[in-house]
Amino acid sequence: MSIFNQIAIGAAFAYGLLLSYQFYYFYFPKTAENENKGISNIYKIGQKFEMSVFASQDAKPCSSLNNCLLVFNQSNLLYKHDKSQELTAFLSIPSQEIIKILRIKRFYLHVYLTEEGKRLSNLLSTSNFNNEVTYQCVNLLKLIKPLKQARNLLSANISINDSSLQPQWHIARSVDLRLVVDQTIFPQDEIPYDISMHLKVSLNKRNYLPIIYNNMMLISRKNYIPFSQFSDPAKPTTAFSLLFQWSPISLGRFRIMNELQAGFKLLEQHGFSELDIEAIGDLFTRYNPAVLFLTLFVSLVHLLFDFLAFKNDVVYWKKRKNLRGISSRAVLLEAVTEVIVFLYLLDNDASKLVVIPVGIQSLINLWKLKKALRLTISIFPFSISLGEVTAEEEDTEVADAKATGWMMKALLPLMSGYALYSLWFDEHRGWYSWILSTLTGYIYLFGFILMLPQLFINYRMKSVAHLPWRALTYKAFNTFIDDVFAFIIKMPMMHRLACFRDDIVFFCFLYQLWIYPVDHSRINEFGVSGEDLGLSNKKKINEKVESEKHSDACKSSSSDSLLRKRNKAA
Repeated sequence: MSIFNQIAIGAAFAYGLLLSYQFYYFYFPKTAENENKGISNIYKIGQKFEMSVFASQDAKPCSSLNNCLLVFNQSNLLYKHDKSQELTAFLSIPSQEIIKILRIKRFYLHVYLTEEGKRLSNLLSTSNFNNEVTYQCVNLLKLIKPLKQARNLLSANISINDSSLQPQWHIARSVDLRLVVDQTIFPQDEIPYDISMHLKVSLNKRNYLPIIYNNMMLISRKNYIPFSQFSDPAKPTTAFSLLFQWSPISLGRFRIMNELQAGFKLLEQHGFSELDIEAIGDLFTRYNPAVLFLTLFVSLVHLLFDFLAFKNDVVYWKKRKNLRGISSRAVLLEAVTEVIVFLYLLDNDASKLVVIPVGIQSLINLWKLKKALRLTISIFPFSISLGEVTAEEEDTEVADAKATGWMMKALLPLMSGYALYSLWFDEHRGWYSWILSTLTGYIYLFGFILMLPQLFINYRMKSVAHLPWRALTYKAFNTFIDDVFAFIIKMPMMHRLACFRDDIVFFCFLYQLWIYPVDHSRINEFGVSGEDLGLSNKKKINEKVESEKHSDACKSSSSDSLLRKRNKAA
């Protein structure tokens, strides 16, 4: 293993250890050595409390119960991490409130928790509010940019109003709140920063109130309704039912989700779209911590294999002396198809978790194409010239041309039929989108046929020794990982199916590896045969033996001369 691979694997292993420690620290933070000098939770496990939910157009807490609309109240709730404490209710918002919301464009929920026996109305305007009332405010409105509209290109109505693609106000159809259930006693001066931002500590610094976590940032855009559905003049404005979800959550889970929200803000600043953030957030909201940790670990392995595959692919092509056994036409088709898939993913607003690796692979394939065709590009004056085929590559070129001819005779009718079918029956965002989706759909469905020239060359040469097996192996491992992630990460359906198509290609190569045994007289991927390596190694061994004999003879000669000198002196 090269030093470069060792560094990459070592870095991935170190990062995995750091990730494991971070997970442990999230669930088991530092506690106070002396309980009397720490900050403890006011609520004890099993304690009863009451929850009140109010609606308002003001983000500030209700100064009195008359300024806000009570939409939900639940008493006899227990402070414990149990499924019996999960709540689901529909909050009815009157039509007159909806009319105000559409005009003012402000809508908030105010959630209050009070211990059993304490009245909220007596605490709102007193100094004990911050010490005895757990409070959370939730913004239910959001500006969302609509997705591009698709339509049938052959229909009469194909115009799209550009104003419809401007960000529009939406109202949440559901609210997801979590109550952090924990009894950790924190040191007074060493509360973790991510917890202290949400913790409400009493004036005597001996107690803190439970945390209500607002999970709205991780809610998908599908859970938002545009204002246009309420402002339709043909339909009168009616009451709105808001789905209210309430459940307990552990401290570790809360810290992970809170860390995610901070990370998402950074992603937004670095150009990640809302859809990218939803794709990542969906991984963390749908699964339990064990699956979440496994997902992060597998993602790390996938990233490592991606890096090693890219690196070994570049090294393989950099060391190639000739293209004997390699289909230059397959390299050309692979480069073109990878660029088409990359453009298709961009057009469909796919997650950057998918787009970035495909973009890197596209650049590598274009560089491989330059090497395979021996392209020489001159800027001043501008010219492009192709290299000539050498004598030892002629048999490969003949087989490549024959296989490509067979393939094109099969592909062209299928491609034409698929393009006409897609144009007639499917909806597209435009002619550019139709061209990309048609080409990409065909690549996804029949992409394994593009490997026919390389498979035919392997058959004619009865060898697969010229293939970059190290890079292919890393790509195969990633393909099997992609089979799992295909139904987790947001991506077009055709790209999901392509993950399973790549398995077919790899198994075809494995079958040829099995039926064509090792022959040391064949040329490998670097233009060197096994016999050459054997002779080279044998020559090195003989040179080493001769060197050792010469060294022993010199040592023996020097010891004999030293002994003669001693005898002569005596």
